[in-house]
Amino acid sequence: MDIKDLVITSMRQLIAWDERKKLCGETYDCKECSMFRSGHCGKVTTEETLRVCAGLFREYLTERGDNSEFPDNITQNMRQLIEWYDMTQFCFGRTSCEGCPYKKKEYCNSASTDDVMIEVANKCRKYLKKKKNKHS
Repeated sequence: MDIKDLVITSMRQLIAWDERKKLCGETYDCKECSMFRSGHCGKVTTEETLRVCAGLFREYLTERGDNSEFPDNITQNMRQLIEWYDMTQFCFGRTSCEGCPYKKKEYCNSASTDDVMIEVANKCRKYLKKKKNKHS
């Protein structure tokens, strides 16, 4: 499996995370939840999904540079997720915003991890759907 296939798998993982978040918001009885019944609930955590996706996106963009096989809006979303992950790692455990490179951008106050991941998942979902329809 090459890096592009891993990135697409990572996009699918991000979409699965988003689907689980939606189901958990709508389903009050876990026994009725398809993710719970299939054993996926609890396996697709926000932190793990963010770490894995950001890592694979970073590896892909580092390897391919400006020769990305994905549209610009998708590579921009990859970079957005990477930057968000980097920010969360930088800020984790800090007690002050003193010296924070993200403070000037007010990036941390603009959204939550869920907001960023949902936005990127939606873009990935549209891209994969369009790609699937193109090949059908």
